[in-house]
Amino acid sequence: MKKHSDQDEKEKLFNQLIGLGAYSKAKSHYPDLIKKLEELRQEKEKYQSIFLNANEGIFRADVHGIITDMNPAMARILCGEGDNTKCITGQFYIQSFFLDKFLWQKILIDLAEDGTVFHLETMIEQHGGKEKWVSLNLILSKTSDNQQIIEGLAEDITQRKKAVDDLKRTRMYLHNIVDSMPSILIGINALGFVTSMNQQAKLICILNEKQDNGITVSELFP
Repeated sequence: MKKHSDQDEKEKLFNQLIGLGAYSKAKSHYPDLIKKLEELRQEKEKYQSIFLNANEGIFRADVHGIITDMNPAMARILCGEGDNTKCITGQFYIQSFFLDKFLWQKILIDLAEDGTVFHLETMIEQHGGKEKWVSLNLILSKTSDNQQIIEGLAEDITQRKKAVDDLKRTRMYLHNIVDSMPSILIGINALGFVTSMNQQAKLICILNEKQDNGITVSELFP
């Protein structure tokens, strides 16, 4: 007579506990259960891959601001390039990085009212003192045990901000050059209305007692 090992007994007990005993009708659903578990495993691996390899920073924090989880991209945003193991495994308050020390309270108020905060642009100070611009998208969520958490997506927009500032400075520089020219320079649209003019053209308007906007070229120079 074949003897049952302790392992056989444990497996039998486990199967009985989950409804897969020898006389259980649920046994016929075992392949479906295996399939569902495999789908869940694949979804978890897919999420983990996105989490680890995303260019954007992804993080979770409690309502006190303590970061409970972050991906490598978020660690780079907060702590700079290099080995960010300490940043990922350490305990940090997200608000400690904000240059605006009142911003966290504003965020909590907006999350309490709307549940979300989108496209919030603010400056942070990394560990080491380097300042960066970031764009934040935040969602107030709940864990399986009904605890409120904040899930966030952060993007480093420092270079974009720098490009915009450089463009503004260039425009201002060109505007000053055009305004200082002794020649009359005007811009008109397809209907012949004046849309822009330099300082010299504005002087002509004043001398001719004309408005410097909403007029046509023929009115400016009759």
